[in-house]
Amino acid sequence: MLVQDKLQSGEHFTEVDRRIADYLLARGEGLRGETVRQIAARLYVAPSSVMRLAQKLGYDGFNALRDDYLKEIEYLSSHFRQLDPNYPFAKGDAEGVMIGKMLALHQEILADCRSLLTPAALRQAVDLLARARRICLFGTGTHMGVAADFVEKMAKIGREVCPISQTDLALWKALASGGDTCFILFSYTGETTAALSLARQLKKQGIPFIAVTSYGANSLSALGDCVLYLSTREKLTQNLGAFGTTVSMVFLLDLLYSCLFARDYNRSLAFKMTDTDLYDGRHSKNPILEDDVP
Repeated sequence: MLVQDKLQSGEHFTEVDRRIADYLLARGEGLRGETVRQIAARLYVAPSSVMRLAQKLGYDGFNALRDDYLKEIEYLSSHFRQLDPNYPFAKGDAEGVMIGKMLALHQEILADCRSLLTPAALRQAVDLLARARRICLFGTGTHMGVAADFVEKMAKIGREVCPISQTDLALWKALASGGDTCFILFSYTGETTAALSLARQLKKQGIPFIAVTSYGANSLSALGDCVLYLSTREKLTQNLGAFGTTVSMVFLLDLLYSCLFARDYNRSLAFKMTDTDLYDGRHSKNPILEDDVP
């Protein structure tokens, strides 16, 4: 959950908490360099009140809260300058306009997802998958539809991925697994009961997992051995389609597949080329689609 959302929701806030939270929201980037004592003096509250609010939001101190909030503001102010990711098109938009808007939306989603990804995080995720003898992928809803393509790609380089969408089955699979298994857990909020139950069981058994979730502090990212962030601009329900989640998931899974392929390129390519025997009857009259014959 984003710091901004925590400050706005005000769950279990006292009147003093609300005053401090409103100040932080209003100040935004102006908080850079501000101290607890300065904020307390401006609001005529005790410094301990500012510290207590930070602790209510899950931080050890105000500086950690402030720094996370400033990073978040920087993230939220980048990308998506042309379109609202929740309402990227309007009633009556002509087909030509829709083409331009969808193209711009996809480009901005990918740029946003890229801004949240570091080579180190990607390398860590690929290392976990490369070492694993078994890979299990857990998610619900549209997540698993997107993941089906990844499962097929991985099968074609000799890596079996077990997709699971039932919570009880995922827990049984975890119980039957050891340290040579790696899980990938999808949850946009990072707070779904099913994903967290599975994550806790995996941690208990020492089974590594990659959390694929939204940017910001959430319970799943805190538990994961590695975290890959989805584009985080969509509201949970107030949107016209989960475009950001879908596009960034495809991007991240294609990256994982491509990096694993490249780790053992010759073997992966040789395995992939066995498709020519499996699909011997496939042909097309389109010269672009036809394979080159040596």
